[in-house]
Amino acid sequence: MPTKISGQLLGEIVRMLRDHRKVDQIVKALRSQGLKEFEARELVLQVRSQLRWQIRKAGIIKIVVSLVIFLATIPFLFTGIIFYVAIPFSLLGFLWGIIQVIFAVEDEEDKPYSD
Repeated sequence: MPTKISGQLLGEIVRMLRDHRKVDQIVKALRSQGLKEFEARELVLQVRSQLRWQIRKAGIIKIVVSLVIFLATIPFLFTGIIFYVAIPFSLLGFLWGIIQVIFAVEDEEDKPYSD
């Protein structure tokens, strides 16, 4: 692993990953910038892993916050006051959080024998 990685290089890797480029394409681009192949691959995989963790963490936070809002508004249903906005948006936030967590984990390149 290279000892010094510039922020610009990391930003470029993040941009390419968000543009849905494959790892091999990114490694090839990094090799043209002077990195060795194994260093470039390791760096790309670490950055991708960190990005996925951030997406999963955001999804989990959305799930928890949506459940708290939903549970806080449930008692008002029985008092005759219906929260037409809070309940649907909390349920949508819950579902969107679940979708984020699921799709942050799954990737075609992670499946064995995807060559």
